[in-house]
Amino acid sequence: MIEIDGPEANAIRKSNPQAGWPFRGATENDEGNRVEPFARPRFEAGFRFKAGEAVFTIGSCFARNIEQLLEERGYEIPMRAILKRPDLKLSTPGIANNYGVPSILQELRWAVDPEHPFDPDTAFLELAPDRFIDLNLPGALRPETYDLVLARRTALAECWQNVRKCRVIVITLGLSEVWFDRLTGLYLNTAPLPRVLEKFPDRFALRVLGATETINVLEQTMGLLKKHAAGDVQVILTVSPVPLTATFRDQDVIVANTYSKSVLRVAAEEIVAAHDFVHYFPSYESIMSSERSVAWRDDQIHPVPELIALNVSRMIRAYGPPTEERDAEQVLAELQGMRGTSIAAKMAFLEDWADLVPQDLTLLVNAIKIATSARAFDQAEAWCALLPHQTFPYWHEALKADLALAVENWAEALGLAETIKELNSQERASPVIGRTVYRLRMTANLGSNNIDAALSDALSWSRLESGGTIVPLLRVASHLCRTEQFERAVAVFEDVRDTLDAYPVSVAEFAEALWHTGRREEAAAAADRVGDDAPSAARLRLRALRSLIGSSVASLDRSKVDADRP
Repeated sequence: MIEIDGPEANAIRKSNPQAGWPFRGATENDEGNRVEPFARPRFEAGFRFKAGEAVFTIGSCFARNIEQLLEERGYEIPMRAILKRPDLKLSTPGIANNYGVPSILQELRWAVDPEHPFDPDTAFLELAPDRFIDLNLPGALRPETYDLVLARRTALAECWQNVRKCRVIVITLGLSEVWFDRLTGLYLNTAPLPRVLEKFPDRFALRVLGATETINVLEQTMGLLKKHAAGDVQVILTVSPVPLTATFRDQDVIVANTYSKSVLRVAAEEIVAAHDFVHYFPSYESIMSSERSVAWRDDQIHPVPELIALNVSRMIRAYGPPTEERDAEQVLAELQGMRGTSIAAKMAFLEDWADLVPQDLTLLVNAIKIATSARAFDQAEAWCALLPHQTFPYWHEALKADLALAVENWAEALGLAETIKELNSQERASPVIGRTVYRLRMTANLGSNNIDAALSDALSWSRLESGGTIVPLLRVASHLCRTEQFERAVAVFEDVRDTLDAYPVSVAEFAEALWHTGRREEAAAAADRVGDDAPSAARLRLRALRSLIGSSVASLDRSKVDADRP
């Protein structure tokens, strides 16, 4: 596929800063750890989008994620038109999904090639009187009347025909385990329903494609796009990180999926090498090389939304027009829109826009806090040094104190808290700054195990909040549980027992503390107060506690429970 002279290959390796794997402790001067927690492999953009132009998206559900985010950024996405048709009674947004390369080629042929028209008489299957399915659409769609199934197919064809006006095509390759219709000679988009297989046992067969077959189909697809898409067509190939939900082969789905994705990745590399208008975007490598604990949802099938957003953001920044550069205000707005996403995702986002962070004071402050939480201390200190100290002394000292807490320098944090307190007393006292002082002191005192002082700070912090709050006291109690000071933890929990039910994780911790102090019946009663709709952190803790109660184990393995703190 590629041949490079030895000296040239060696020169490339030496000049390429990403030729080797990054050391886990790498700093920005060492090109950074571009693998953890979210991997950001380098890639080269071979062309540029035009602002707001139509982008045609093809492929699996990962393609739907890409097109949604592209549309939000002002691009025209023809494939999303079908989702805005209430008359089609769509029960799934995946109607446009195409998982196998043969079904992608078929849909494209039906849309642009008169020699390959769609034939509803062979592609529609009647499962009950006047209840039909389209064999080339996702099986999650319920059987409907012939007219409705035909209307869906017509609407989908109209969407696909828009490929003629699109210069940019994004194709996401899904899987290599595909189903074949022996009667029609067509590939299905998804597996036939079990009742269809039972009714027609000899009609459908599973085919596991090899690299050669896949490359051949993709070659035909590229030929059609080159002929029928807009002039100067540019294709971005990606491989979906979403694995096989299940395999029909007699092997572990992990093994089957590795083969499936390997075939697609090999085919993509071959096609990119053969065509200068085809480009590879490494979203697959980004997600598969990221830490599983932060990259995947609990089903371990779908990547977390923030990692998808990170990849689309990188794609747009690389391929977007030069005039489409963001400013600091836009970056801040996007960061603020990431509420509920992980610290790792926010940090990865900020690293991609690090040059803009110092240009907005609010963005800079948020970036320092996020970097500190992500334990990116060198970056946090570098950003902290950019704060205008003479204008915002409280922020400066508070952020430095948070850094000290993060590295467990309790004495420095206490000293900085006192500095902030003195600065606050010199002017009109601010409750906001007062809360910061008590938070810093409480955390530092807990770190140095000065529990009495921490409790005093927590009470002072609580009184400063409008209407009062028990959250600072719950943080103290949670720390006492983590450090196995269960008697003291129970005492703190009992002081706020009347309002504890609003914090399910704390109720679970209270139950655990009661158990360890020998109050077994009270522990069980407290555990029963946590409902099934409680946050997952509370339910995980209770699962471990109930296992302990059932087996009478002397101590709870806290390493298996990672609860969110109030």
